[in-house]
Amino acid sequence: MMSGIGTSAGSHRLWSHRSYRARWPLKLWLLMFQAITMNGSALSYARDHRTHHKYSDTAGDPKNPTRGLFYSHIGWWLLKKTDAVIEGGRQLDFSDLYRERLVYLQHKYYLPIFIIFGVLIPWSIPVFGWNEDPWMSFGLVVVLRITIVLHHLFTVNSLAHYFGYRPYDFRIRPADHRFVNYISFGEGIHNYHHVFPYDYRINERSQWELFNPPGMFIQLNRLIGLAYDLKVASPSVIAGVVRRRGVQPIRDQKRSLTFRICNALFDWTVGILVGAWAAYPLIAFKLLTGRTIG
Repeated sequence: MMSGIGTSAGSHRLWSHRSYRARWPLKLWLLMFQAITMNGSALSYARDHRTHHKYSDTAGDPKNPTRGLFYSHIGWWLLKKTDAVIEGGRQLDFSDLYRERLVYLQHKYYLPIFIIFGVLIPWSIPVFGWNEDPWMSFGLVVVLRITIVLHHLFTVNSLAHYFGYRPYDFRIRPADHRFVNYISFGEGIHNYHHVFPYDYRINERSQWELFNPPGMFIQLNRLIGLAYDLKVASPSVIAGVVRRRGVQPIRDQKRSLTFRICNALFDWTVGILVGAWAAYPLIAFKLLTGRTIG
């Protein structure tokens, strides 16, 4: 969960979009957990993501969904960048990322940081903590964890550009989809995000109303003074955008407080249950065989 939040709240909302500001202890925490996703450094992620937003759904987009669902999900991650993507990236300014010392150091020493915090420490905790089989530990807490987290995050690039509702701008591919929001840990309200990328929130409502662990994590850090200057789109700007190029009938309407609380309880419960799906086969294995996982 924290590796997903490290990407969502860190390399995405903080360093790609600068949607809030953070003090160095929070930056250090986010950089450590972002590194263990095996999704590249925060600097390289932010560089690609800014390019993705600038040239979204075109040849200059590193994750271009017009090349197919598989390509936008993981194909772009497996292949070299095209000339159009490289040329598009050269037109953008990433100097702020290189000037930020912690971000640059994580980028420069990404491989040893990943090996220590993403492989050795997670692997050693079960092995030395409760005598887990070393290969079982490596398979579950390294290989399986990385695979699941990456594919959860990648659904935002693929599924969220193909399926869902587009209440804020019907002309673009990114869409709002609750299931994608569950498996991506709060990144699936994607039409709103592409229209208002500078907003740290996932939609215009109070963030407790929808499953959104990164948003709540940012708000918690604001309460303890580690996050500040949280940026939001004003209601008048949102209303103007919807009026010009949105679809008002499918935009979330104001509801009663009782409805909002019930919806929040439902959404967070379903989000947690869906997000934790990988644990269910292991529990079933133990129950059916009467053996421990190790």
